[in-house]
Amino acid sequence: MSIVSTRRGAALAWSLKQGVLRIGVRGVAAIALATACAAGYVLVLQPQRAEIAAAREQLRIAAGRGAAPSAVTSSANGMNAFYATVPGVDAQFSLMERLHQAAVAQGLVLERGDYQLAAELATPLMRYEIELPVRGEYTQVRRFISAAMQDLPTLALKGVSFSRQKSDDPQLNAKISFVLYLKKDGA
Repeated sequence: MSIVSTRRGAALAWSLKQGVLRIGVRGVAAIALATACAAGYVLVLQPQRAEIAAAREQLRIAAGRGAAPSAVTSSANGMNAFYATVPGVDAQFSLMERLHQAAVAQGLVLERGDYQLAAELATPLMRYEIELPVRGEYTQVRRFISAAMQDLPTLALKGVSFSRQKSDDPQLNAKISFVLYLKKDGA
């Protein structure tokens, strides 16, 4: 190494040190942050912008080829597969028996139930609306709802309301509303 390059290196180091002393710690931190932001932009954001542009181009090409109907067809096939798993309306009594057995298994007292069957518009489904007033402990009610929904996949929880006679009473009254979806006759 020559003496000239050593002197230039020492002069550069001295100039950098003086510059750092002049701008202070905050200035150095600001420069480091700006450098990190620039590096992040170049290394992360630019490639993502290119990927987004490529994906938009693919969507534009797919839309031009009419790819949307295949998505609609696959969606219709998925709905048909779902409808095939829905029990028929003639199974409502056996399904209600399973629902009541789930309540009894959790130790709940079923006083009565209100049931209403209604057609679901524009689908091959019927809505069997079930309202069950039960009496028991909170954990029993939660376990019943969980067990019922696992046992009956087309059962949906519509709502639950709780009330107690006295604040220290471990037993509570719950009003549970379910909707059981069934397939219409001939659907």
